[in-house]
Amino acid sequence: MSMYNDGHEYFGTHWWWDNYDREYIICATWKFHKNYPDTPDEWELVTWEIEKTDPPLSNEAWHYRPETIEQSIKDDGPPMKLDEVCYE
Repeated sequence: MSMYNDGHEYFGTHWWWDNYDREYIICATWKFHKNYPDTPDEWELVTWEIEKTDPPLSNEAWHYRPETIEQSIKDDGPPMKLDEVCYE
């Protein structure tokens, strides 16, 4: 039995480092899709945003291609600790 509900969204933290060894703390939202016993469950990346950088950078100073970060998040998959999104 899965601890996640089909069609529900969950968010968690990801970390990414650029070529200058700066850390980006990212919040990503994932949607869970429950499948049947003959196919594995799936996670769909819904959205992500950079919450913080270390050292701090202004938005203009971020040196990244969004496609690169997004692919890294997808490659990592959902983190072990996820919280359900509540839109209320």
